[in-house]
Amino acid sequence: ARMHHVRDPVRDAGIGVDPAQLTLTRTGAGDETVDSGAQSQQSFLVENALQQKEAVPVEGLMFVSTDSFQFSASVCVGKARGNVAHRGRQRPMRLPGPVVSSTISHMNEQSVAEQVVEKRTLVGEGVLWDPQDKVIYWIDILSHELYIYDPATGSNRTIPTCQAVGTVVKRAAGGLVLALHNGFAFLDLDTEKMTPVADPERDIPANRFNDGKCDPAGRFWAGTMEFGGAPDAGALYCLDTDHTVTEKLRPVTISNGIVWTADARTMYYICTAANTVRAFDYDIDTGAISNERVVVTNEGEGGFDGMAIDAEDKLWVAVFGGWGVRRYDPETGALLSEVRLPIAQVTACAFGGDNLDELYITSAAVGLDDDALTAQPLAGSLVKVDPGVVGVPACSYRG
Repeated sequence: ARMHHVRDPVRDAGIGVDPAQLTLTRTGAGDETVDSGAQSQQSFLVENALQQKEAVPVEGLMFVSTDSFQFSASVCVGKARGNVAHRGRQRPMRLPGPVVSSTISHMNEQSVAEQVVEKRTLVGEGVLWDPQDKVIYWIDILSHELYIYDPATGSNRTIPTCQAVGTVVKRAAGGLVLALHNGFAFLDLDTEKMTPVADPERDIPANRFNDGKCDPAGRFWAGTMEFGGAPDAGALYCLDTDHTVTEKLRPVTISNGIVWTADARTMYYICTAANTVRAFDYDIDTGAISNERVVVTNEGEGGFDGMAIDAEDKLWVAVFGGWGVRRYDPETGALLSEVRLPIAQVTACAFGGDNLDELYITSAAVGLDDDALTAQPLAGSLVKVDPGVVGVPACSYRG
C-alpha cells in the first residue's frame, strides 16, 4: 500500500496527514473505493475497546496513493463477531538494512547514537521510561501500534491499538493509559484489552490526540490536532484522576511536548505550529495554568516536537526536520547544546535507564523517499545516546 504525503516540516511534526490526499480501498470486497477526502477520517470499530466517532467497519482497509514512499500500517478492523476485534496483518517494508550505531556531534563532543530497536516506524513517538518494570514504552502513530522495549532482553513487544495513538503513560493502578484518535483509554497489558475513559472531541471525527504526559499530581495532559494539521483545530486537555476531562488551552494546531519543573510551579508546552516553548504558572492542587509567556523560540531549522526535562530543569526538545535534539535554558531562552543525529525527522525523547542517564529518541520515516531512507538508515528506529546529564522520573496517572 502507498501513501501520498506532501512534505511540510511543521505539519508533519504532528504528524498531519491530509485526508484529501488519501484514498481508502476495501480489499477482498471487489474494487470499491472510498474517497476519504469526501468522507473525512474514518474510524475503526474495536469491540470491547473504544466507542467510535462515526465509525464505519471495513474489511482489509489499507491506504493507497501514488507516492514512491511505500508502507503498510497495521490495521485493526472489526465486525460484531462475539467479543473479538479481528486484526489485519502487517506487511513488513523492504527497506535498506540498518546501521547499528552512528557517530553524532554533541556540540563539541562526539557521542554515539545506538540503535536499540530496528524499525521503520512511520511516526515513532511517545517514548517513556518505566522505572519499576525497567522498560521503554513507545508508539507508531500511523501504524496504530504500541511497543514495549525491554533493554535487558532486547525484546520489543507490539500491541495493536487499532486506531491512531498519540501517546502513552503509565497508570499507577496498573497497566497504561493511551491518548488515541477516539479519546483516552486504559490498556490492560495482560489481556491487551482497551477500556474507554473519555473522548472530549467525540463530535470532531477529523481530530485525534497527539503528544502528552502526566503532571506531578498524576493528571494526564494531552492535546489534539486535525489529521491534516489544519490551523487552530485542536486543544489541550487534562484527564483528571476522577476521569473527568477539562479543556485547558484552545486553539492549538499541533499539540506536542509538555513537561513540569521540579518544584511543580511551571509547566512548559509546545505547539509545533508556533515553533516555541511556552511557559505557564502551574497550580499543582487545582491543575490551573496562568501567566502564559514564550520562553524559547526556534531560531534554527525544523519544528519543535516532543520534549523532556532534566534534573537541572533544562529542556530537551526534539526537532522534526532539525536533525537532532536541542537543550535549552528556559530561564534565558539560550540554546545550551545540541545532539546532532543522522536522522532528519526527530519526534520525541525521554530519559531512561536505571540512573536516568540515557536519552531515548524516536523519529519518523514517513514521507522520506528512497534516497532519503538509504541515507538515513536509523530513521524510524528507537535509538539512545549519552546526554551527559540525568533526567527525572516520569509521573504516572493516578486515576
